[in-house]
Amino acid sequence: MLGDDGGGVARFERLCEVLYTSPTSSERKDAEAQLLQFQASTGRLAELLAVFEKSHNSYALLIAGTSLQGLLAAQWSALSPDERLEIRMLLMNYLLSRGAQVADFVAASLVKVVARITKLAWFDGARHREVVDEASKLYNASPEHCALALRLLTALVDEFNTTSTTRSDARSLTQQRKCAVSFRDLALFPTVQIAQSTLRRLRTSGNHTDGAAAAAASPTTSTAAASPQDATIAEHALKLLEACLNFDFIGTNADESGDDVGTIQLPSTWRPVAHDPELTATLFEYFRSAEPPRSSSAMQSLVLLSSVRRSLFATEADRGRFLNQLMRGIRDILASRMGLQHEANYHEFCRLLGRLKSNYQLSELVTTDVYSEWLDLASKFTTASFDQWQLSKNSIQYLLTLWGRLVAAVPYAHRAVTSSQSTSNHDTADSTAGTADDDAETAEQRRRRREREHLELLERCVLDVATKYIEAMITSVHVVDRSDGAVDDPLDDEGGLKDQLDRLPVLCRFRYAAVARFLGDGFDATAQNYERCLAAETQAGSSSPHQQPQSSMRSSLERQLAWLAYVIAAVVGGVSWNQLPLAEGEEALDAALARRAFALIEVIDVAHQAQPETRCDARLELAVLYFLTQFRRVYLWETTTTTTRAVVGGSASMLPDVRGTASRETIVGYAHAGGPPLSAKQKAFANLFERMGLGDATAVTNRVVSKIANNLRFWPDDEHVVAATLSLFHELAASGAPSTKVLLDFDATRFLLERRAAPESLPFVARARPRHRTTLHATLARLVLAVVDDTQAAFAAFVEPLLATLAQLRTTAPAPGSPGSAHWNSLCVGVLRDLRGVAQAATTRRAYVMLFEALYPDAFEVLARAAEVTSDRDVLVALLRLVQELVSNKGQRITFDRSSPNGILLFREASRVVVAFGSKELQARGTPPCFRDDVDDVLGAPARGLGSPSSERTRRAKPPSSVLDGGHSSNGQAVGSDEYKRTHKAVVIALSAVSKALDGNYVNLGVFALYNDRALDDMLEVAVRLTLAAPIEDILAFPKLAVAYFTFYEVLFREHVAFVLLKDSETFATILAALHDALEVPHLAASAASTLDHLATYRFSSRTKPQLAPVRALDAHLASRPHALKRLLATILNQLLFGPPANHWVLTRPVLSLMLVDERGFVDYRDDLLASQHARPDLRQRLSDAFGTLVANVHRSLEPSNRDNFTQALSTFRHDVRQFLVC
Repeated sequence: MLGDDGGGVARFERLCEVLYTSPTSSERKDAEAQLLQFQASTGRLAELLAVFEKSHNSYALLIAGTSLQGLLAAQWSALSPDERLEIRMLLMNYLLSRGAQVADFVAASLVKVVARITKLAWFDGARHREVVDEASKLYNASPEHCALALRLLTALVDEFNTTSTTRSDARSLTQQRKCAVSFRDLALFPTVQIAQSTLRRLRTSGNHTDGAAAAAASPTTSTAAASPQDATIAEHALKLLEACLNFDFIGTNADESGDDVGTIQLPSTWRPVAHDPELTATLFEYFRSAEPPRSSSAMQSLVLLSSVRRSLFATEADRGRFLNQLMRGIRDILASRMGLQHEANYHEFCRLLGRLKSNYQLSELVTTDVYSEWLDLASKFTTASFDQWQLSKNSIQYLLTLWGRLVAAVPYAHRAVTSSQSTSNHDTADSTAGTADDDAETAEQRRRRREREHLELLERCVLDVATKYIEAMITSVHVVDRSDGAVDDPLDDEGGLKDQLDRLPVLCRFRYAAVARFLGDGFDATAQNYERCLAAETQAGSSSPHQQPQSSMRSSLERQLAWLAYVIAAVVGGVSWNQLPLAEGEEALDAALARRAFALIEVIDVAHQAQPETRCDARLELAVLYFLTQFRRVYLWETTTTTTRAVVGGSASMLPDVRGTASRETIVGYAHAGGPPLSAKQKAFANLFERMGLGDATAVTNRVVSKIANNLRFWPDDEHVVAATLSLFHELAASGAPSTKVLLDFDATRFLLERRAAPESLPFVARARPRHRTTLHATLARLVLAVVDDTQAAFAAFVEPLLATLAQLRTTAPAPGSPGSAHWNSLCVGVLRDLRGVAQAATTRRAYVMLFEALYPDAFEVLARAAEVTSDRDVLVALLRLVQELVSNKGQRITFDRSSPNGILLFREASRVVVAFGSKELQARGTPPCFRDDVDDVLGAPARGLGSPSSERTRRAKPPSSVLDGGHSSNGQAVGSDEYKRTHKAVVIALSAVSKALDGNYVNLGVFALYNDRALDDMLEVAVRLTLAAPIEDILAFPKLAVAYFTFYEVLFREHVAFVLLKDSETFATILAALHDALEVPHLAASAASTLDHLATYRFSSRTKPQLAPVRALDAHLASRPHALKRLLATILNQLLFGPPANHWVLTRPVLSLMLVDERGFVDYRDDLLASQHARPDLRQRLSDAFGTLVANVHRSLEPSNRDNFTQALSTFRHDVRQFLVC
């Protein structure tokens, strides 16, 4: 196995040298291609292992390690247990003999390979489960081997804690979890003990001192001053401890993309680890005195230790002692600031602060002996962090989380403290009879004094934190300006900004009056400066009209106002009306802040009116839109049917005649005579609008809509502003506030209705992305369709300009095959997008009928004509998206009268468009159908019981994309998005439209064949030819194309299987081969399985009708490839038993129907699987019994009851067999 004459190793070394050192790209690519061949089959295994035996070249050792990892992942099932053990022992011996001398990156690669082999072979035998003992031997060999052993153990813990979902790992998620549980029970605790003992030994060694004070006084005697060798050992020991604490103990780890840590479910046997005060002290000492990454790893371990489950502690006293030590350690760091000079340490420490309140109640924190000092220091640390926001911007959210949770727990903490003190007083009274009444009163007074002092301290700290945050974010504008681009503006960090704003409301509303006063004063001063700046610019512009630059002062003020608007939006919008009633007077504070925000909006719009070419900063516009969104969510949602005379308040809008009076339905704001009394919530509404002084809710809503209209006029080329504006408009129309009829009464809304497609009035319609025009028309159509009095007339007036545009397009259509003029294409795309928005809004039967009657027949003629004459991709995409929306029967909206032919007409018109597009597309490609040349390989060979033949074929045909990726490509998209847009996007939409039309259930499709109408057959023919126009590799490379492809075939086989069966055998086989491949792709497996179930069900149900042409055709197809159904059945069963499908229930559905049409195939699979267990007679018998139980009550029937019974039995069979089956 290890034989090699040395020539192969030398060649391997040369290739690796070329790969890393050659200056020529072609040479590097050629070397990489040759090196990839070492991962192709197990026949190259001996050559890779010989590299470790004979080579000292670091490049060669690295490539050999990564190649070995990829080879083992792909060909694991081809190796015997003895070969697996031999490979692992060879690598372990290599680590023991030469591991301390190789380069660091080579050692890292080798320990990963050993860890992967150990995990894959964990149940092969006891020798593999002795890895901790083997690592201990390595640990004791020498100090250099000690660090290597710790690194190996860390790789093992990480490997067992990682769940692989790649196709290269044939084990199921259940099997992987079973392996992780076994490792946890057998090896994890000894592993963490090694890390714990290593840190203890290093701490008590001669060159260590104890405590932060000694470290500060004499850094040379601290942990930081350890020898380089000890520092390396400490680094790996800390990483090992962190990996052990971060292990998924119960299989419920949260999403790894989040930074938050859940409760750590340490087993009870780990109590000595959590209770070890020396370990906690060591971690704090490393954080204070060591350098990253040791210090940051120590803090990460402290974060995890602070999150251990409550029940791990034997008593509350034990938990209290641990919390006291944790609080004292944090207090010392806050006081000395040691260790916080490093950014990584700073971030981890903030995580610890944010996590502290998550795992401990405020009542517990209060009882610690350093709570008051800790709270004061934490407040100062937080405010200092805000001052240095550019160094801690990723950590601010954790600090805000800490203070928000402290505030939220105040009511509960007071009750808990009161209850605790009452119990204590009661016990004292019982045990000390005769205590004087004045002593009891004194105790009560002391308790109340402590509670009052705690609340006062918390209020003062929270107020400092809230005001300092606001102040720091405002001053951040000056920091960014002075940095000259070196510091990123936090306003541009959308994710971080949202995280911070989400945590502000509970914090700011704790001392709301003081915070609102501070916020209001800051806003007023900044707004006055801004108005003066605008006035100065206006005056300068009138005197020099050709020189109107936006001053740096104006930009700075606008970004300051943006921060203030964001904070006001977060605070005002932080009310949950369904859960938390406002405290008395808070609506007045909300009104004061909201009034300022609306005044700012008016100032902005007036400035735009005066100088349209000089707009404000887009970030300010986004901030006020965020405010309007939050304000609408809280105060513009609850309606009544009260009719009142409401004065529409003044607006800064440039639209004509916005001011005025109108009798309209309005939101609660004014009581009406004889009406029911207002609720407390409604009174709060009325009070807020009254205090704002801008009119009632209708008047305020009018201001919002006017702002929307102005934004669509002034910001045509800003993607973010237009998107946020239309989103606000859509939410306002969909929320029912104040009512859609009231919205239609606004002049701004009427302006949008009248000028919605006029570029001179709304320039964004000519420049916006497709979804923006669609969103605008969907929102406006929703408003129009809500008209109660004469909806039909209102809707006809709404669509009339669109129909007129279509008529214009019909008369100016280009010649067939020509791309068309730019103007015609632009006009066509615009109106098609607009109509799609209208179709999206037609969600009811009545609305859809009005839409169809408006479009048929003239508009559909234009659509068909456009499909016939144009070759412009944008026009085709917009056209097909419209057709897709029109044939989509969502919510059963397409329901015509019984005597109406509209369903048939709709399908025919959709067919005309799809057939016209498909025919041109196929003609333009000019390529024959992509029949597969590997069909016999996929469907012809007999299926085997173990492993997926298709998977093995795919692995051989597609090696890793890089020699360094270890067999796992990091890029699942084989080709770029440009190719998708150019070649596949329109086809995807067309296939989706066909699927929706076939599945719409609004027309009896049999009528077309009855009356010799080719609409259905032509549509199906074109759709099938489009699916055959692309090779399966391209289909699987683009997820959207793959989903459309297999969704179409699922519908086709369910409703029109005879059409497929009457195709030629090559076409049918290509489709079956594609379905076979899709079974192994998680997001496609459900559609592929359902498609096969439809095919097998048809075959079984028609067994008594051999005279039918489709049945004869199916028999001929299967006769040409007799093993096709057997292979498909084996693939499904392999996926159920060995694969990781989350939707295994769907995969069980076709098994019964395939079994009934090919019983021999099931028997062969069972026999092959039993034969694979020849080395374990006990497991073979258990497997045989499981198969017997599975088929015991199976009837030759596909009745729903029999299907359900078999599916349940198969799920039980799958669960039981996966527990013991050896693969």
